[in-house]
This record gives sequence, structure tokens and C-alpha cells, in this order.
Amino acid sequence: MKLSISRVIGIVLSMTHLALFIGFSIVINLGTQDAASGLLWGIWKTVDFPVSLLAFYGFVPVPLEWTVKAVVLFVYPYVVHGVLGTFWWFLIPVAIGKGAHTLIGRELRSRR
Repeated sequence: MKLSISRVIGIVLSMTHLALFIGFSIVINLGTQDAASGLLWGIWKTVDFPVSLLAFYGFVPVPLEWTVKAVVLFVYPYVVHGVLGTFWWFLIPVAIGKGAHTLIGRELRSRR
């Protein structure tokens, strides 16, 4: 199977996003003891903008009591930014490539 240029770009962008997110997760959970470290999640709200709207409300940076609700709220931003955000960065160039391919094909057909 031959990969299109847009898919290769999507794979590179999504893998870069995933590597940066894994590094961020390690630093935020192991490397810092600052109480304001939860504010660093704002970086990912900007990077993964449309997807980050799913994780905008109600997540807990570090739960005080590990109830089921606290665990869900703690894991939720990792799922949104780690999984959905990574997929979003793959989808952007693929969608742009498909749109450009459609427009170019339409333009070529209209010139015939």
C-alpha cells in the first residue's frame, strides 16, 4: 500500500504530538511538585483546540481522594489529549490533502 504525502505528514505530526504529550505527562506527574503545575494543561488546550473543548470542564489535575469519579476525571484529559489529540493531528493533513485532491481534480475536469 502506497502512502500519500498527506498521510506521511499526518503520521509524522501525530507521532510528534504523541511523543511530546508522553514527555509532558512524565514531567507533570514525576518531575514537578508545584501546586500550580496543573495550569500547564493550558498548553494542550491550545495545541489540540477543537478536541480540547471536550476536556475543558471538570478534570482534576491530582485527585485528593481516589474515588471512581476522581479517577475518571484524572484519566479523562489523558484520553482526550493523548488519544483524540493525536488522532486529530493525523486527521488535519489527511483532510487537507483530500480536499486539495478534490479541488485539483475538479479543476482538471473543468478544463477538458
